[in-house]
Amino acid sequence: MFNNDDPLKENKLKFLKLLIILLPIIGCLPAFLTLYQGGSTSEEKKVSRVSLSLGISWLVAYILLWTGAVNTSDLVTFRLMYLNGLITSGYFIVCVLFMFGVWRGKLPNFPQLKHKIKK
Repeated sequence: MFNNDDPLKENKLKFLKLLIILLPIIGCLPAFLTLYQGGSTSEEKKVSRVSLSLGISWLVAYILLWTGAVNTSDLVTFRLMYLNGLITSGYFIVCVLFMFGVWRGKLPNFPQLKHKIKK
């Protein structure tokens, strides 16, 4: 009844794994595991590096702005928290745009990542 010899099954799983890796905040854990463990493709490693660099950059900016907002006056606190919200929104938008790119079959547009994904 079910055909287990589907040649596209492996490509669909790789495609799904790339989408999961690019999820904001949550995707950093699978990205780290992909880089830490062996047996992943070069596409998965490249997308994992992008996801981790975006996630770590966002986290550092978030922590610095939040810490600065806690230790300042009301007006500066408002401005830092507003900037924090803009950076967080930008991070989520970039992750979603990268996910749409992967869905279309292209890796995120970085100079070292100009490869097509097999669906």
